Amino acid sequence: MARSRPDREDTHAKALAGARPLRHPDGYGLHMPIDERERVFVPIPKDPAANLRWRERILLRAEDDEEYRETLRALCSRRTPESFLFWLNAFGWTFVQKQVGRDGVETAVIGDLTEHPFISWPCQDEAAAELISAIQEGKSVAIDKSRDMGATWLIVAVFQWHWQFFRGVNFLEISATEDLVDSAGERKDPDTLFAKHDFMIAKQPRWLLPPMERSYLKIGRLDADSTIIGKATTGKKGRGGRKTAALIDEAAFIRELRQLWVTLEATTSCRIANSTVSGPDFFSKIVRSGRVRVISLPWWDHPLKGRGRYAYTDDQTGEVKISSPWRDAKVARAVDPREVAQEIDRDHNAAGLVVFDPRVIERQKAMHGRPPLYTGRLEYTGGIGMDLAIEQARELKTPLKVEWADEDLDSGLDWLRLWCELHEDREGAWRPHQMRTYAIGIDIGHGVGSSNSTMSVVEVETGEKVAEAASAVYSPDEWARLCAMVGYWFGGARRCAFLIWENNGPGGQMWRVLRKLRYPWFYRRIDEEKITRHVTLEPGWHSNPASKSLLLRDLAAGMKRDEFRNPSVRALDEAAQFIVYDTGSVGIGEREDDSTGARDAHGDITIADALAFYGASQCHRCSPPEREAPQGSPAERLRRWKDAKKAK
Repeated sequence: MARSRPDREDTHAKALAGARPLRHPDGYGLHMPIDERERVFVPIPKDPAANLRWRERILLRAEDDEEYRETLRALCSRRTPESFLFWLNAFGWTFVQKQVGRDGVETAVIGDLTEHPFISWPCQDEAAAELISAIQEGKSVAIDKSRDMGATWLIVAVFQWHWQFFRGVNFLEISATEDLVDSAGERKDPDTLFAKHDFMIAKQPRWLLPPMERSYLKIGRLDADSTIIGKATTGKKGRGGRKTAALIDEAAFIRELRQLWVTLEATTSCRIANSTVSGPDFFSKIVRSGRVRVISLPWWDHPLKGRGRYAYTDDQTGEVKISSPWRDAKVARAVDPREVAQEIDRDHNAAGLVVFDPRVIERQKAMHGRPPLYTGRLEYTGGIGMDLAIEQARELKTPLKVEWADEDLDSGLDWLRLWCELHEDREGAWRPHQMRTYAIGIDIGHGVGSSNSTMSVVEVETGEKVAEAASAVYSPDEWARLCAMVGYWFGGARRCAFLIWENNGPGGQMWRVLRKLRYPWFYRRIDEEKITRHVTLEPGWHSNPASKSLLLRDLAAGMKRDEFRNPSVRALDEAAQFIVYDTGSVGIGEREDDSTGARDAHGDITIADALAFYGASQCHRCSPPEREAPQGSPAERLRRWKDAKKAK
């Protein structure tokens, strides 16, 4: 990875300012509440050897001292983060599978050394306090984490602490499959969620545990209505009863996450999505939504992995990043950059198999991204029916009577956005430059609020995207008429724009409308399998998994070479969400678009962009109309003289 390491760390102090301390200060302790008014300071040893000796002294004294046991129970059972942290650091246990040396090299931990007292880190203290607050206030949480930050163990511990010390709490723990939640039979898988509970319960002193029952996918208390229930994501997840909180573990890797997230809202007011990243999917949408509390657990807050951390500027992207000897070693050994993006850096765009290179997306934003010059809509102002006027526009030399109407951005009426100047044509109408050639890519949705219909307009001569349209309120046939109107309004050297549309599904209506309106210039399927690449008579572009993947990859390559320049930040953000599924097909990682009213968007603007880019390279092969002579040229004056002579 190309980068420049700074000579002095203070040059990137701002990047490190948000990092948490790696260790607790000497003499660390908790101010524990004794009652509503009084608190007592309890030292908490953080050195592993000192912590074990402290635990041993506590247990030895508690063996014969009932009053001391009651004091310990009281310290553990206040509904405060301090009580949880005292219990966790005094009685909690975890498994440790790896250790990190000062040189940043990881080595495996084996044997009895894997059983380790749960001594919380500063970042875990903060995360635990936020989790407890979310549970008690009924707020949903997303935990955006690097790998091996102990997040799952921490959530399991928070659930168990509530179950162990409080009545009337009921928790739900969900993972992708049932065997990731609990193990059936005598042999227990230590990686399951319930195995973590079993291990931690086994390490508790008997006098600190309530009477309990343990069955498959359930841990219950015999003296109180408090339970921990496990489920897989199959079936009716979480339905049937109210829960205090629900954990969705490794949420980014659950295919049904969106449905599960919505379903759980009826079950609990506290949904906890815990995961490393896996590309621009629905987990990424939760994290970025701004509507859910996000707890970040980045690798650089790990006490061992973060040793020697420093900030640097990536030479390729100009982005300020954080690294350490541990991360340097991981990057050097990584086979695929996505491994670093997913497991370490929490990069939601670069993790997973994305179609569009995130660096290209960011470069396009930096170089070409800008607000539209005009936002609004087109209005037909002719004196006859619009369909008849569009039919006649093929033969008439005067443009279709269409006027531009300004509308506020994101008003719901601004279905057309322009990044080109408007010029007054010879008829006095304001239109885009009429000595250019335009290709319009079209993706037609079902309309009526369910999915977007879109257009993308590319200037063929330059590869510049000059307009974008999106709306979810028009039916397929209405959108087809708008496309014809937009095509004539853009006009250009051929008097109309070249139209290319996806003819699957609702797109089938497009050809029926265009044929009725006698629109002259449109895409006919090209047989890409033949050497001759013969142009057939079949109208429209046909989509299947292979052709869609090729279309989008061609657009990605064109953006990388700057052959397609996209000023629409909205479209670039959408393109960044396209991923490669396990089946090899491509699609958008999450499926909701709030800006246009569509309830089920599917990357429609990006599809229109890809079609426009492809159409710009093929329009000359699809029977283009006669080229219009430049206004004021000898050829144009001769044509007008001939037209006038014919009129006599």
